[in-house]
Amino acid sequence: MFKHLLLPLAMAGMIISTQASAKAALDRTFPADGATVASVKEISMRFTGTVTPLTITVIHDHKKRRLDVGRVKSSMTLKVPVKATEEGLYTVQWSAITRVGGQFLSGAFRFTVANNAEE
Repeated sequence: MFKHLLLPLAMAGMIISTQASAKAALDRTFPADGATVASVKEISMRFTGTVTPLTITVIHDHKKRRLDVGRVKSSMTLKVPVKATEEGLYTVQWSAITRVGGQFLSGAFRFTVANNAEE
């Protein structure tokens, strides 16, 4: 009798844990995707769940610069210092893993630095 209950219970547990980990996603960034700013001293990424950063790379003028995520703690908001003062398009590529469920996340966003932009 209990054998018939094991499979449905196991499947229900898998569905619930998958739904819990699937809810973690990038919610917003600073600078915002597509924004034009005068300069950037810090990149901020807010997630809907707690994540641990794996990589954050900034690309400007075809030059890739990997940021140090070793000091960034597992959190819902990741803040990384960066010096983005030269004009042009910047692309931020990132990857992280969710603290609950171990889900791999990755993505990118872009912003433009322009001297005539308002702070």
